[in-house]
Amino acid sequence: MPALTDIKTYATFIYAFLMLVYWTGTFVILYHLIRFGIGNQPKRIAIAFLAGSLILSIITTLFFAQVIFIQP
Repeated sequence: MPALTDIKTYATFIYAFLMLVYWTGTFVILYHLIRFGIGNQPKRIAIAFLAGSLILSIITTLFFAQVIFIQP
C-alpha cells in the first residue's frame, strides 16, 4: 500500500494536469471570442467567461487543498 504522502503527491500532479487542461481550453475559447468576434459583444462575453473561470478555479483549488492537505 502506498504511503499517504505518495497519494497526496499523485493527487497534486493529477490536479495540476487537470487545471492545465482546463486553462488551455479556457484560453482557446477566450482567444476565439476576442480574435474572431465582431463588435463589442463577444469581448463582453469573453470577460464574463474569464471571470467565471477564475472564480471556478479558485473554488476548486480551495476545495482541493482542504481535502488533500488537512489531516483527519
